[in-house]
Amino acid sequence: MFFINLPNKKEKIYKPRQYFFKTMEEQTVFGGVIDFIARLGFYDVILPFLLTFTLIYAILDKTRIFGTEKIGEREFGKKNLNAVIAFVMGLLVVFVKPLVRAINEALANIVVLIIIGVFFMVLIAIFLEEGPKSLKTLYEGWYKFFIWFMFVGIILIFLHAFRTEDERTWLRVIWDFFGLSWTSSAAAAVLFVIGLIAFMYFVTKPRKPKPPEEEGAGGTGTGG
Repeated sequence: MFFINLPNKKEKIYKPRQYFFKTMEEQTVFGGVIDFIARLGFYDVILPFLLTFTLIYAILDKTRIFGTEKIGEREFGKKNLNAVIAFVMGLLVVFVKPLVRAINEALANIVVLIIIGVFFMVLIAIFLEEGPKSLKTLYEGWYKFFIWFMFVGIILIFLHAFRTEDERTWLRVIWDFFGLSWTSSAAAAVLFVIGLIAFMYFVTKPRKPKPPEEEGAGGTGTGG
């Protein structure tokens, strides 16, 4: 057998090119900033406090339940008192950790409902003519449906946000109750009461009077 001696060269090992774009598993610069402010308590303390303070202050300033003060010729709510009450209530909300957790989770899910409503309006606008339009006047049935859809969605979101001591959501507790006791007398009684209330509402619901029919152009007139 003949052996051929080849020059001793290092093997070239294939190495993939390093691209500028990083994979999802790697930490980005802005991702690191978000993690940093999260460790500072920005989402657990500052944002819930600002939200509570703003809502309470706006409600107190609008209702003026603590009186008014006259500045010049106009009357305003007592801003100092309203600000102190809103500040204290904001601190009390932040102190309760389960409540902060529920607020953060509920708001994130409510944004999903808002996005659904906005995209539905965008799809409806495709088939409409240009100009200001009102969904309530054009599609009254769909308008009422989405009002009830949003209302039920918000209730379910908050039921899913609050949790019991064993980390079960209130929505899960209600679902398990009706799921395990669907054939029991308690569940049957609840459904009977709900059905009875709905039936009485539709029976006693005031009906809107029909608009009078317009008179034709060729109506009866006095002869000359």
